[in-house]
Amino acid sequence: MTSHRTLARYGLALAALLSASAACATETVVSLSPEAREQVLNEAAARNVGRVEEPVINGVQRGVHGEVAMMIGTNGARGIRTAMDAPIGDTGWGSVDFSRTQFGRR
Repeated sequence: MTSHRTLARYGLALAALLSASAACATETVVSLSPEAREQVLNEAAARNVGRVEEPVINGVQRGVHGEVAMMIGTNGARGIRTAMDAPIGDTGWGSVDFSRTQFGRR
């Protein structure tokens, strides 16, 4: 008795898919001409000319580097760690590291 209801539901789903496929078949493709493509690429290249790659710290072209790490374990174990290294002077480095770990029940 329930099998005919299931077939009717599949029939409605199939009809919806067929009507949607007809709508998808009418899509249009828009493309740039080679001249317009070159113009877009040249404008994008001109926008990025003055972009700064590394911050200047203490007059030296060295950047700040860092990382973030997380841990999730069994029985509620979890932890997080952050670290940062920054240049000091011409040859020195300063480092900062924070860590918090909590182990689960044993």
